[in-house]
Formats: sequence, C-alpha cells, structure tokens
Amino acid sequence: MNVLTTRTLSYLDAHREAKEVVLTVLEPSFDPEGQVWRVSVTCGPPILRRAMDAYGTTPLTAFIFALQLIRINIDASDLVNILHWQSMSDCGLPTDAEKPASWAPPEISPPEKNPGDLIVFSSQPVAYLDETGVERESALIVFVPFQVADDRWRCGITFGSATIATKIGRSFFTEPTHAADIPRMPDFFSAERLAAATEEPRPEEPRGNV
Repeated sequence: MNVLTTRTLSYLDAHREAKEVVLTVLEPSFDPEGQVWRVSVTCGPPILRRAMDAYGTTPLTAFIFALQLIRINIDASDLVNILHWQSMSDCGLPTDAEKPASWAPPEISPPEKNPGDLIVFSSQPVAYLDETGVERESALIVFVPFQVADDRWRCGITFGSATIATKIGRSFFTEPTHAADIPRMPDFFSAERLAAATEEPRPEEPRGNV
C-alpha cells in the first residue's frame, strides 16, 4: 500500500539534542472479508516500530481511528510530555484534553461549484430533516485534502453537488477530521445551504486505495 501522509514530530532528548519521530499513515484499503476499511499506521522509534491497523465503516472513520491509535501510543510512551509539532504540544492529533477558550470549530465556506477533478477520499449516506420536517438521505462525500501553500491544506466536502470547503488547516492530518465535524454543525443542513445543492446520483464508494 502507498503512503497517504506523514508527519514529523520533534523533541529534545536527555542530552538536549534535537530528535524526530516520523508518523506514517498508509492509504485506506477495503477488506472484503470483514466488509470494513483498514488504515495502517506506524510511529517511528523510539515509540513503536511495528505497524498498527485501524478499522472503520468508511475510509474516513478508519483514518480518524488511526490517528487515535497514534495518540494512544504517544500517550503511553516516555515522550508524551516532550513531543511537539509546529509548537503544538498535542502534536495536532485527536486528544481528550479540554479545548482552550480560544478554540473555534472550522468555518463552513459558502457553496462553491464542484470543479469535478477532486479525488474522493470517503463517502457515506447521511440522514437529515428538510425544511418541511421530512427525513431524507443524501451522500456526504469527503475529498482528499490538497495543498494550497507551503503550510496550508484544504479539504472539500459535497452534499448533493455543492462543494463546501473546511477552514484551511496546517496539514493533511488536520483537514479530514475537520470535515468529519462539519455535518454535526447546526447550520450545515439549513434550508439555504440545501437549496444551493442539487441532487446528483450518489457516487460509488471507492474500493481499494484512494
């Protein structure tokens, strides 16, 4: 399997020498026997040398669980309080720690025209109530993040045919997790936003590497 993304963490060892730990995430693969998606991850030494597998019903959920596996292994290591990434002590990974007062959820951009050349990362059916209170279902699609500057990445999602981008983030690691939070935001399924999207046939769930 190909590498999906990497992240390099930094720390100072006992001799105050700068050291690095490389996190590697492989592309999601579909397990036909278990009917689940698998994402393999490795934490470089001295944390863990062997690969770990995370599973989910979609590539996105498997990816998020993979990041949680990395977090668990970091927390169980001797480097838990000294590792950092871009001055972030949580290394930009999922954490149960209370969010600071300055934290804000990612902003939802106005609907944009789907350029048609984005690569699908994950899709899943989502139920919602329309403006009349009737429950409906449509496909929520998360695209592979793409780099827009040296330290900025952007991740798009679609609901119907309107492309909605998350707030631009610092890395590939960050943006899919932001995209996963968007449907839980109160105004995501507002009448105005849904009216901007037109129904299209639901794309097939990718089978194999993205």
